[in-house]
Amino acid sequence: MDEHVRQQPGRVLGDVFYPKFQTLPFLFKVLSINKSLSLQAHPDQVLAKQLHLSRPDLYKDPNHKPEIALAITPMQALCGFRPEQQIVYHLQTVPELKKVIGDNLVEKYISIVGSANSTPQQRKDALKYLFHGLMTSNTELLKSHLPSLLHRIQHKHPKTSFDEVVLRTAAEFPDDIGLLGMFLMNLVELSPGEAIFLAPNEPHAYLRGDCVELMATSDNVVRAGLTPKYKDVDTLVSMLTYQTGPPQLYLGSPTLTPQGVTIREYSPPVIEFKVLVYEVPAKVVFRCEGSMGPSIWLVMEGEGSISTGGTSIGLSQGAILFTYARTEVTIKAETPLKVYQATTNGKS
Repeated sequence: MDEHVRQQPGRVLGDVFYPKFQTLPFLFKVLSINKSLSLQAHPDQVLAKQLHLSRPDLYKDPNHKPEIALAITPMQALCGFRPEQQIVYHLQTVPELKKVIGDNLVEKYISIVGSANSTPQQRKDALKYLFHGLMTSNTELLKSHLPSLLHRIQHKHPKTSFDEVVLRTAAEFPDDIGLLGMFLMNLVELSPGEAIFLAPNEPHAYLRGDCVELMATSDNVVRAGLTPKYKDVDTLVSMLTYQTGPPQLYLGSPTLTPQGVTIREYSPPVIEFKVLVYEVPAKVVFRCEGSMGPSIWLVMEGEGSISTGGTSIGLSQGAILFTYARTEVTIKAETPLKVYQATTNGKS
């Protein structure tokens, strides 16, 4: 693909995006997750350049990596830090968490977030120190306290979704500090058609489910837990924003066309990408205007055809197509058709 873009960049990327990017500005994936993925974050543009210069063996490009995950099936993920009072609740009710982090850091955090006089920055700093204390804690200390926590959860009735996630993840990654990190993070449960946007410098981990994932073109991942891969804990702790609260869900508010086609657009606050989902009823013909940048099309359900410039290609489940910038296409559905379009998010 890179070679193809290099041969005719203006035609492929379009006049709006070719001056900004010299390659396809996004990556489009389908993930089927049956084992928790690593507790991680992606660097912003400034940090990505610094990491690439200092450790090109680990961080192989100088680009940031914001991403959006759109659930195909019910999906679970960790995303960002919990609201402060939920963090305090876990610090007060999960004795193993307090013991591993240390009494001083825990009490200092509870005191700062409980004070009406503390500033937003003081609260963020307190969470940073708390998280650093957890993620750099002694491994033997973790191993000595984790069994009692897991035993208590195993014998809890009824169990919450979070309880089940902790037990399942503990079976996947025994004695991993990320297990306690989960108590500080939001557990997000997405229904099909719901999405979360993961900005740079925000901690997250995908746990279960199928989704389409769309991201800026980068491989930069800073890991700290739930993985056998290299963990760069110091970098992750230093880079996070320490924003607290539930993440924003993208629901893709539907638009209904006169032909009866439902269009859902998921447009995050980045120029590199957005995703549109088209649900086309059987026997309907629908014309899609050309995007400012290139597009990747994925057929999720149904059969039909797509045509442009006199060329028609048959569509069936799993079909993938690529179109250049400003390419208009006509979709014809033989059966009810569901098509995902990944494309750029800039305006002309």
